[in-house]
Amino acid sequence: MPIDLRQERRTGLLGRSDTLALLEIFAEKARKQVHTAVPVVIGKRGMGRTAVLIELADRFTQAGRASGYGCVRSGLGQAVIDATTSLAESVDSLDPGSRSAHRLVAAADAFQKRSPDESTEEDFMGALDHLLYALSNEVSEIPNGMFVAIDDLHLANEGRVASLLEGLVALSSTGAPIPMVLTSASGPQIRPVPIG
Repeated sequence: MPIDLRQERRTGLLGRSDTLALLEIFAEKARKQVHTAVPVVIGKRGMGRTAVLIELADRFTQAGRASGYGCVRSGLGQAVIDATTSLAESVDSLDPGSRSAHRLVAAADAFQKRSPDESTEEDFMGALDHLLYALSNEVSEIPNGMFVAIDDLHLANEGRVASLLEGLVALSSTGAPIPMVLTSASGPQIRPVPIG
């Protein structure tokens, strides 16, 4: 489900209320394990992609929900690790000693061991499948729900982006969606299409 910020002529986060509302609906559906499209927020630099993710994370935090964030500046693998570990930290801050937090840290560590930065696409796909499965398992275990954000997807390797999108779509199609929101500048690597 592409959400194109370029279409909004209003400025600031106040003008993005429709986008935020759609993303909150998506996260709630995913929390309830309802099949839903995978949202990709599209907009050029300065259009507010990151600001939308920050506002959404703030809303989740205020509602007592856990959130994680990763940016693709150091590669998609590192962004996924960062998002998972920051989610674990958020879970632990809301529920100290949480088993979910420990499982998330273990999943991020296992991903890093299975798919170091120099790994092949095949190794990356296998490691990512395991990590996405672990994230999916935690959706119903984390009280009040969770939200994961991966920012600047356009900076990632196209094959790895395709693997991430395929994994998220497959999980959603089987009734185990992950409340993960992606952002990207419009560009040749990201061709979001309506899914589901």
